[in-house]
Amino acid sequence: MPGKNSYIKALCRSLGAEYCVREIDLEPIIYRDFGNGFNVEISGVYTASTKKKATRYLWHGELPPECIIVKTCRKETYYESRKQ
Repeated sequence: MPGKNSYIKALCRSLGAEYCVREIDLEPIIYRDFGNGFNVEISGVYTASTKKKATRYLWHGELPPECIIVKTCRKETYYESRKQ
């Protein structure tokens, strides 16, 4: 069975070249900077479990205190089409 690293990297590749794996708050996440002050973080996908739900955060700004969460989408499924 593939490990957590291979799953998060495969998911990142499936989202497109604009996405990368980064570590934020000691957790590997999928990240994309839109280049206009907005960026997205997909958290909770550093796992080999196909049942775990992810959380997507839309951020605006670069650094605190100007950096704020604009939108949070919880319990999203990213692994449904993956076969074990």
